[in-house]
Amino acid sequence: MCHYEQATICKNGHAISIHGRTSEKCCSNCGAENISQCQNCNANIHGWDERWLPGRKYHVPKYCYNCGKPYPWTEQAIEATKELILEDEELSVLEKDKLSQSLSDIMVETPKTTLAATRIKKALLTAGRFTADALRQFVIDFGCELAIKSINL
Repeated sequence: MCHYEQATICKNGHAISIHGRTSEKCCSNCGAENISQCQNCNANIHGWDERWLPGRKYHVPKYCYNCGKPYPWTEQAIEATKELILEDEELSVLEKDKLSQSLSDIMVETPKTTLAATRIKKALLTAGRFTADALRQFVIDFGCELAIKSINL
C-alpha cells in the first residue's frame, strides 16, 4: 500500500503544500481558506507519495479518494461552468441542460465520457464565443485524458 503525505489546498484549488500540513490558514495567492482534509468525511487530502518520480508534476485531486465527493474547487468549477452555459443565448434550453449534466463525465472517465465529449464538441461549434472559450478551458483544466483527446485539445 502506498503512503501519501497530507496535502494542504486552498478552497479555490491552489496547492499550498504537498508534504504535510501547513500552519498557513489562508492562501497567499487568493486569500481563500486552506484545507487539508475532505470537508465531507475528514479524510486527509493526498499529497506527495512514496512512488514520486523526479520531474513528475503534482495534480490537485478533484474528488476525495475516501468518500468520492468533489472537493470545493471541483464543485466551484462545475457550478461556474454551468452558470456560463445558462447565460449563453445561442444554446437551446435542452442543449444547456444536457451540457450541464455532462460536465462531471468530462472530469473522470466514465461510460458517458464519450457522449459528454461529443456534446462539448457540438457546443464549441454552436455556443457563443465566451461559452465556447469557457468550455474549452474547463476541459483543459479539469478534463480526463479521454475527454481531452476526444475533443482534440
